[in-house]
Amino acid sequence: MMPESPYWLLSKGKTTEASLSLAWLRGYPRREAKTLLELEHKDQMMRTIEDMNTNRSFRDLFETPGNRKGLLIVEVLALVQRMSGISALMAYTSTTLPQRNIGILTVNDCVLVMGGIWVLSVFIATFLVDKLGRKPLLLTSSVGCALAMFIAGLWFYLDAKTGYDVSDWYWTPFACFVIYGIFFCIGLGPIASTVQGEYFPINIKGLASGVTSLVLAGTSFVMNKIYHGIHESYGMYLNYWIFSGASLVGAVFVFFVVIETKGKSFQEIQDKLNRNAKSKYIQAPVDEVESAPI
Repeated sequence: MMPESPYWLLSKGKTTEASLSLAWLRGYPRREAKTLLELEHKDQMMRTIEDMNTNRSFRDLFETPGNRKGLLIVEVLALVQRMSGISALMAYTSTTLPQRNIGILTVNDCVLVMGGIWVLSVFIATFLVDKLGRKPLLLTSSVGCALAMFIAGLWFYLDAKTGYDVSDWYWTPFACFVIYGIFFCIGLGPIASTVQGEYFPINIKGLASGVTSLVLAGTSFVMNKIYHGIHESYGMYLNYWIFSGASLVGAVFVFFVVIETKGKSFQEIQDKLNRNAKSKYIQAPVDEVESAPI
């Protein structure tokens, strides 16, 4: 069964149970719990418990350097997620693909196949995220999306702006959209939302989530709104090169700014965001941890 969260158990004074919960959530073997369990220093525990019971205002999102940097990372990832083209693809794929069958697949069949592959990719991502880490997957995802959208844009450019015959390569946009979706679903899609829950204290997660929802909705609206305008004024290819450029900018941002959260406690993440000294930890009594049931 899923245990209670370590922080909730700490708020109830159940230190040993919190230790075991943390071990279960991180996948530590029971026999190694006595050496691998890490619990924040008592002062940090008390601050965390106080945070859980304190209402905060919007201003608190910007109160500390850690909150500001966390908000910057989360909102930039939200922008990149939508500017990479996912909203436009979900809305306009059936009208964007060349109106020809690919083998036995009609255009509508292609859309269904593409969606099915994307769903499978999300399941794969759930197994990779804690094995490879958030940052490597985000970086791989951003670069993969950039390449797929660039090639799609190149096909549309050759088709509309040159005399090069691309009719034999009519399946290229579909292939690019499938590849884009796979890369999106292993990184930019799920992980951009995951890190939001890891960067912020409990009492301001809701505020941060509200800001992110506004950014996602606003960016999706803008990208969908300008899609046809860009197509009519400049050509379909420019949409996909914009998507590619946004994904590439996202890759650079991930490489230089995003911090890895895999296997780290909340306090370790906060220390990285705030550039503080290394956290101090306490350990539950060894005999209690070894004897307590999981």
